[in-house]
Amino acid sequence: MKLLTGNTYGRLTVIALERKEQRIIKGRKQGFIYHYACSCECGEVTTVAMNHLKTGKTISCGCIRKETSTEALEAWTREYRVSQGHDADTQLTEQNRLDRALFKPLSKEILQRDNFTCVWCNSGGRLNVHHIEKWTSSKEKRFEKTNLVTLCGPCHYKIHNDGRYHTEPQPHMSILLRGYVKEMEDNS
Repeated sequence: MKLLTGNTYGRLTVIALERKEQRIIKGRKQGFIYHYACSCECGEVTTVAMNHLKTGKTISCGCIRKETSTEALEAWTREYRVSQGHDADTQLTEQNRLDRALFKPLSKEILQRDNFTCVWCNSGGRLNVHHIEKWTSSKEKRFEKTNLVTLCGPCHYKIHNDGRYHTEPQPHMSILLRGYVKEMEDNS
């Protein structure tokens, strides 16, 4: 078998054979799986199976995926900022960054208050702490416990008009959520 050392596949250059493993299918030896140490153009070193190199399944250490997802997110963010009437390059203010950091412990407290359960459908799963009155439009209520409730991902999606999280929540749902918070306060 010809070794791949020195060959280039996408952004990866094969440095050396790292290991070979016995390939066993249904209890019978079926040859070997070769794993190569590869140097990526970005400077990382990774281990890749020979068949992934030869078939083109792996062409980088993962940096291409990171780059493309970062680029897509940046493009979406710029487009969203423009749609909201802001300059495409507007960044978070230092105060906004600080507020978000301060919100994290309060968020944990709200999850605990609501027993780590969605207040809308009583399920668990991936949970969000939702601002009844939006973070951006009600700065004075950002940290008020009476403005915060726990919602699961699907309910949070529904409340925000099918996932448009930066839009106003549906008014009738906000009224019901305020009622829930008031009831929680009255019972405590």
